[in-house]
Amino acid sequence: MRQLDLLKKPSGRIAMLMASGFTLDLETPCADGMPISDVARSLAYQPRWAGATREFYSVAEHSVMVSRLVPPAFALDGLCHDLDELSTPR
Repeated sequence: MRQLDLLKKPSGRIAMLMASGFTLDLETPCADGMPISDVARSLAYQPRWAGATREFYSVAEHSVMVSRLVPPAFALDGLCHDLDELSTPR
């Protein structure tokens, strides 16, 4: 795993500094070593259905709901089914 030097603040154009301090290099993206808390936080702030609901409804909330609706053997699959909706801030 290659981490950028945190003493040299990365440009927002080439890297994202995640909440945990993990640096995601956007030129050669690799999430190896990214804490799951960064993924969970991003999904918790990502609105489901582009924010079209009356009340805020996050991708994380939806994923937890799905994980509880499927048989226990598929709970992890239900929890992770929308990870592709993880997006970078614009």
